[in-house]
Amino acid sequence: MLPPGRIKALLPHLLQCASCLAKVGATQKRSRQAETNQETEENAYDAAIDRAFRQAQQVVRQANVDRVRTRKLVKQLALHGTGALSTVPSKGWEIPIVEALLQQSWALRHEAPARMTELAEFAEIATRRLEIEVYGRARVADFRFRAWMELGNAYRIADRLDDAEHAFGCALAHYLQGTRDKLLLARFLDFRASLHRSRRELTTAHQHLYLAYIIYRRHGQTHTAGRTLINMAITVGYNRQSERAIRYIQRGLLMIDQNLDRGLTAAAIHNYLWFMTECGLFEEARQALSLNRHWYELSKRVTAVKLQWLEARIEAGVGNREQAEANLREVKRSLEEIDLHYDAALVALDLAALILQDDRRMEAHHLLFGAVNAFSALGLCRPQ
Repeated sequence: MLPPGRIKALLPHLLQCASCLAKVGATQKRSRQAETNQETEENAYDAAIDRAFRQAQQVVRQANVDRVRTRKLVKQLALHGTGALSTVPSKGWEIPIVEALLQQSWALRHEAPARMTELAEFAEIATRRLEIEVYGRARVADFRFRAWMELGNAYRIADRLDDAEHAFGCALAHYLQGTRDKLLLARFLDFRASLHRSRRELTTAHQHLYLAYIIYRRHGQTHTAGRTLINMAITVGYNRQSERAIRYIQRGLLMIDQNLDRGLTAAAIHNYLWFMTECGLFEEARQALSLNRHWYELSKRVTAVKLQWLEARIEAGVGNREQAEANLREVKRSLEEIDLHYDAALVALDLAALILQDDRRMEAHHLLFGAVNAFSALGLCRPQ
C-alpha cells in the first residue's frame, strides 16, 4: 500500500501516460474477468446444490408415496390374495408391489407356511420388473437379494430345505452386486443359520448367528440383536444345552422391545418354557405357562398347535400319560395337515417314547419307522 502523498504525486503521471493507462486498463479487465469467472463458478455450484436438493426432495416424496402404496397393497393382499395385484398399474408401482408381497409373506410365517412361500415367490418374480435404468443397478440387486433371501426362509419354514439352499445361493450372488448393506447381511446370516439348524449343522448355525448378533450390536440395533440371541438359544438348545438356552432367552427378552414385536416375545416365552421341560422342570413349566398364557391368546394356528405340543410334554412329565398321548396324537395330525412334516416326525418320537412306558412296542416301532422315513425324505438325521 502506497502512502497518501506518493499516490497524490503519481496521479498526474497516470492520467497522461498512455502506457500506464493501458496497463491499468488491462489490470482492471483481468480483475473484472476474474470476478465474472468467480461469479459463474458460484452460480454453477449453487445450481448443482439446487439440483441435488431437488433430487433429494423427489426421492423423499417418492419414498413417502411408495410407503402409502405399500400399506394399501398389504391390506388388499390380506383380504383378496394375489388377485388384488391384477388391478395395480404396471408403471410406478414396482417397488410397492415387491415390498407388500414381502411384508405379507413374513406376516404369515406363524400361520400358513405354504401361503408364505407363494407370496415370497411372487415377490421374487416382481423384482424382475425393476429396471436398472430407473432404479440403479445396486438398488435393484438389493431388492433381488431381499426377495431371494425371504424366499429361502419361506422354503425353510415349509420344510423345502433343498429349495431353501438354492434360494440362499441366489440371494448371496445378488448381495455381492448390490450396496453390500451390513444389516441386510445380518438378516441373511440369521435366516441362513435357521437352515443350518434345520439340517442339524449346529456349529455352523451358531457361527452365523453370532456374526449377525455382532453386526446388529455394532449398528445399535438392540432389539434385533436380542431377537438373534433368542434364535441362538434355539440352536444351543438343539445341541442339548437347555440351561444355556434359557440364559440366552432371558438376555434376549431384556433386549427386545416387547411392544414392537409381540409375536417375538410370545415365541421367546414359548421356547423358554420348552427348554424348562427339556431340563425336567415340568411342574415349574406348568406354573410359568399359567402365568404367561395371555401371550398365546392371539396366536396363529401353527403357534397354537405348538402350544398344545408343549402342554402334552408337560402332562407327560407330571405323569398324566393318557391326556398327554391324546394331545400328541392331535398335534401330530394338525402338523401333517399344514405340511410341517419335520415337526410332525418329532412329535411322533415324543409319542413313541410315551407309549413305550406302557410296553406297547409294536405301536412305538410303527411311529419310529414313520419318523425315520420323514427325516430321510427331508435329507435329515436325528441328532446323536
